[in-house]
Amino acid sequence: MRKTDGVFLIRPSASQANKLVLSVLNGERVSHCLIEQNEQGWGFENGGLYFVTIGDFVRYYAHASLEEHNKDIKTALSMPAV
Repeated sequence: MRKTDGVFLIRPSASQANKLVLSVLNGERVSHCLIEQNEQGWGFENGGLYFVTIGDFVRYYAHASLEEHNKDIKTALSMPAV
């Protein structure tokens, strides 16, 4: 894993109302995943795991590989982009 793998940004989706986008550096590419909030909490769109807060979501994926959600993203969240 490179030092920059897992650098991430969460922002509002420009095209889908009430959704967020997680952008994460993985190798030489930036991957994007939709995050939704529903009655279960915050989680990946069609993901299965939901968390009470977006902070809980980030803390979980700081220790678990995003590969759980997308087999092509073989990194955990490491640090927010500034």
